[in-house]
Amino acid sequence: MKKLLQFFAVATLVFSVFSTLSPVLADGHEDAEGPTDRRVIVHYHRWDGDYEGRNMWTWNTGTNGSQAPVPIAGTDEFGAYFEVNIDDDASDAIGLILRYGDAWGNGQNDRDGLIPAEGGDKANKEIIVKQDGEFVGFDENGIKHVFVYEGMNEVIYEDPAHGPMRDGYGTLAVVYYDPAESYEGWDIWTWETGTGGSAPVDDAGVPFQAALDVDGGEVDQEMYRIAFLSIADDASDEIGFIVRTAGFADKQWEEDLFIDVSDIKGSGLKTVFYIGLAPDFYDSFEEFDALANAFEVETGQLEDSRSLLLNFNKPVQVAEEVDSVLNDVFDPSWFSVVDSAGNAVDIANISYEKGAETVAEFMLIFDEDLDKTETYTMTYQKNEADLPAEFEFSVPNTAPTITVIGATDVELELGDTYSLPTFRATENFYGANIPLFNARVKEGAGYLSTREVGTYEIVLEAHDRYGNVAEQTITVSVVDPCEDSATASETILPMTLFAGLPLIAGAYIALRRKEDK
Repeated sequence: MKKLLQFFAVATLVFSVFSTLSPVLADGHEDAEGPTDRRVIVHYHRWDGDYEGRNMWTWNTGTNGSQAPVPIAGTDEFGAYFEVNIDDDASDAIGLILRYGDAWGNGQNDRDGLIPAEGGDKANKEIIVKQDGEFVGFDENGIKHVFVYEGMNEVIYEDPAHGPMRDGYGTLAVVYYDPAESYEGWDIWTWETGTGGSAPVDDAGVPFQAALDVDGGEVDQEMYRIAFLSIADDASDEIGFIVRTAGFADKQWEEDLFIDVSDIKGSGLKTVFYIGLAPDFYDSFEEFDALANAFEVETGQLEDSRSLLLNFNKPVQVAEEVDSVLNDVFDPSWFSVVDSAGNAVDIANISYEKGAETVAEFMLIFDEDLDKTETYTMTYQKNEADLPAEFEFSVPNTAPTITVIGATDVELELGDTYSLPTFRATENFYGANIPLFNARVKEGAGYLSTREVGTYEIVLEAHDRYGNVAEQTITVSVVDPCEDSATASETILPMTLFAGLPLIAGAYIALRRKEDK
């Protein structure tokens, strides 16, 4: 019996020691206990809601602090959360990497964050736990809450006035996109949030606390901003909402907007998505992102009657790196072109920069010349879930311009020598005048003999890249100064024709008499 009691005593001691070294997870993570006096609760939100296999890598947590990898401790209204024990000898900042699983891979597709503009691995995040050697941001229970969204390279700290997840208040998260992507100086003006709820102070509205994008976006190119509003239990069922600059110098929407917060008065979390310059709110990130981040054709122009050059507002992924090998994922079916009757136009080839993972410029090359009397529509759609990007175009029909440096109506006497004046041509290429080097005397369109009285026409012509043709006529009149003379000189004087640069070497030059046309 004595040995049995000793066994239970030892077992109890072992269990007690094990309990102090491992976090005790509870439904309410505010009350969970750990082996240290302080813990950081890392709240992690993914837009797809998929937290399976995720873990957190951390370091600098102190002697008895949590060691990587840290598993998900549970889920709450924000998403999943991790509990990180912080010992007294922890560094001023602890490290944070949110991983998709046990493997590290190449850092591009196996951990949450943004890709540096110059390439390379996704950046590590950090969480500040000390300032000047003193712990900061921990409540009376030794708890510090931080928040991370998918596609962030930073963490969000609780604001004492706005949250998120402020004790005794509901939290309204507003994910905001400015179509001009200009966020400097903008904030949220709100009212009816209840006692102690978020409210402007003087002329300072509720600030946007952080920038975010989707995982895999580019550092310093984050499209979205997020703000949090605390909603008291005595708030109105609808709160006022305006995105504006100081003094209401500018407003994203002229009229006041309102958001229903009846379901989060005093507790809970609600997220709404707002795109500026419109009165609408969206309930899901998928719908919001599809509208805000939709592919658009920024510029499109026909290089000639068979080639359409397109530039998108953002890169299209055309290849994927797997095990250091770049595999092509481009599919020509992403692009289609139809005429005004809906008939498909055959695309012979689509060219783009090879050896890159993403490109924004594509050249569509058609089997045949496009009809100058038609209007065409190009559609880009990579996946059925994506909004299609459409671009309407037609073949430019503005004729080239021919400029003659000299007279276009000339009178000669029998036996005179004539020199064709210099001429040049330009084509109109989307508002720019581009030199043409194919301007010439039209074949069979001009015969001139200064031994014969008459009126002659020299026709100049130029063709642009789209098949548009311009003509310019020079009229030459040959007269007899001696009206009583039956004939003039029997010798045709040499005719000098030159046009400077526009003439093509070896071009056939023929001049015909107007009466013989």
